[in-house]
Amino acid sequence: MSASDGGEAGLPGGAAQKWSLLADDWALTWDGVAAQVYAAIADEARLGPGVRLLDVGCGAGGLLAAAQADGVTAAGIDPAPKMVDLARERLPDCDIRLGGLPDLLWAEEEFDLVVSVNALLFAPDVYEALAALMRVCKTDGQVAIALWADDVGNDLDVLEQAAAAAGGPAFGDGGPLRRDGGLAELCREAGLEDVRSRLVPTTWSAAGIDDLLRAVIPGEQSGPSSSASRLPEVHRAVVDAAQPMLAEGKYTLRNSLYLCTGHVRPNT
Repeated sequence: MSASDGGEAGLPGGAAQKWSLLADDWALTWDGVAAQVYAAIADEARLGPGVRLLDVGCGAGGLLAAAQADGVTAAGIDPAPKMVDLARERLPDCDIRLGGLPDLLWAEEEFDLVVSVNALLFAPDVYEALAALMRVCKTDGQVAIALWADDVGNDLDVLEQAAAAAGGPAFGDGGPLRRDGGLAELCREAGLEDVRSRLVPTTWSAAGIDDLLRAVIPGEQSGPSSSASRLPEVHRAVVDAAQPMLAEGKYTLRNSLYLCTGHVRPNT
């Protein structure tokens, strides 16, 4: 039985089903960003054999694959059934479960490191969600959370704004947690100690127009488009806005995330 045969856990209002429909496009585009965040975490933490890691909102398994390559014992959870199916297919020996915040399906203090990349804001209550991350983390273990940084120059923001201005989907403001200091303040309020926050630069490349549109407006790119002149208005607006990001036939998007880490101490 695949996860796609199950229900929608951890996301309200059918959002899990939406993410399942977008899973293939997302896996081909943004899945690698989580692995870049993992590399930033690994720069600061001693990760390797014997370390147990949980990725909450693991998507198609990009971060889990990077962790396993380091010898880390990795586990993951995601509320979108198709994402879980993709991750399990990619990593058949990894413990990957269907579910989401705040109802994590592990006992207390099971992991040395609990990671969540671009997932916290989808939780119904961010304080309850962060408490859940801390619950499954061992005492003196570490929680690491990353979210897109909305208040710095992110190429993805530029393209999403172009799409919205042309009548496409409006992606909205990520709120204070995606601005400088917001995520760190939440972590301190929740009881994490030794909280550190920094920007993590990431890059993503698209081989052509179709890959670019698949990343910026997932699920809406319906077929090959040989030139911008043949695209619908919203798609053409994205391609026009992406011209400064085009070099040698390839689009390169530079985006940053706020990465916040903290330790779980006794009685927190």
